[in-house]
Amino acid sequence: MLRVVGVALGLICLLVFTQVYQEHVVLTQPRKARYYCAFSPQDYDNETSLNQTKFLNQLDIVVDLGFDGVILHRVESFYDEGLLDWVLEACDNRSLDVMFAIYYFNRTLHFPFPKDQKWNKTGFMTSDAELNLYVEWLQNVSSIAVAHANFKGYILFYVFQDEMRDWWKTQITTVDYQRRMQLLISTLKTGKPLYLTAEPWGKDVIQLLPKNFINVDGFGLQAYNLHAIDNIEWDYVTEQKNYWDDWFGEIHIAEFGYRTTGEWTHGFASSEQSKAEMIREFIRKTWSWNSFVTYCFLEDFILQKADFGLIYDNQTLKISAYAFKEMLKNESS
Repeated sequence: MLRVVGVALGLICLLVFTQVYQEHVVLTQPRKARYYCAFSPQDYDNETSLNQTKFLNQLDIVVDLGFDGVILHRVESFYDEGLLDWVLEACDNRSLDVMFAIYYFNRTLHFPFPKDQKWNKTGFMTSDAELNLYVEWLQNVSSIAVAHANFKGYILFYVFQDEMRDWWKTQITTVDYQRRMQLLISTLKTGKPLYLTAEPWGKDVIQLLPKNFINVDGFGLQAYNLHAIDNIEWDYVTEQKNYWDDWFGEIHIAEFGYRTTGEWTHGFASSEQSKAEMIREFIRKTWSWNSFVTYCFLEDFILQKADFGLIYDNQTLKISAYAFKEMLKNESS
C-alpha cells in the first residue's frame, strides 16, 4: 500500500513540475502578443457625460496592469462629446496604443442616445439615407483618428441583430448586404489596419456571413467560453481560428473575458479566483501569438449585472486584475 501511495505522490509531483516548467518556458520566451484592455465607460452605458477625471485614472490603472493599449468602445459617445482627440492624446501621454471598436448604429440619433432606438440596425439594409449618415460619421471619425501616431486601427463588427435573428439571417446572404459592408470597410480603410469581428451568434449565422471583402487586414476572434464553466475552452478558440484563417490572413483576439454574474451565455466563471486563473491560462496560450489580444472590459456592465471588469466601482483592483499585473509585469499582489 505504501508503495502505491508513493507512486501516486510521485506522479502528482511530476505533473505539477511539468505544468510549472511549461509555464516557465512559455513566459521566458519573448512575448509577441500585444495585450489591450477594452473600455466601455459606465457613464456612456447610462447615457451620461463622461467623468473625465475618472477616465484618466482608469488609463493609469491600465498602464499599471501592464497593458500595451486600449480598445475604445462607445466611440459614438466620445465623438459626440468632442473627446476623441482628447482620448487619443491622453493615451499617447501614457504610451498606450489605441484601436476603435466600430458598431453600426442609427446615426440619425445623437448623444445622449435613446437606448431603444440606437441599436436598431435595420436601417443598414432598409434606409440609404440612414446608411449615408453613418458613413459620413465614419469619415469624420477616421479623419480624427489617423492624425494620431498611437492609433493602430479599427475592429469593425459585422452588422447583425440577434433580436431579429431570422430576418437578419436572410439579409446577410444577399449581395446588397455585402455591398453595404464593403462600403463601411472602404470608408474606414485610410491607411490604418482594419479587422472584422463577429459576435458569438452561433455557427448557423457565422457560416452565412460574407467573407470576400477587399481592404480587410485580418479577423478578431470572440474568444469566450460558451459551453463550460471555469474552462477557457481553448479547443473552441482553435476551432474558430482555423475557420477564419481560411478567409483572413491575420487572426487576433478582439475579445475575451470572464464573469461570475449576469445572464449572458458567454464567459462564465464560478468565482473571481477562477476568473483570475482563466486569465492567466489565456495569456499563457496567446503569449507567442504575433497578434493583439483584448480583455473585455475594464469596468463591469452595471445594467446587465455582468462583472467582466477588472476593477470594482470604487476603482480598486479585483483579484483578476492582479493576474494581468503578474503575467504582463511579473509583479504579484
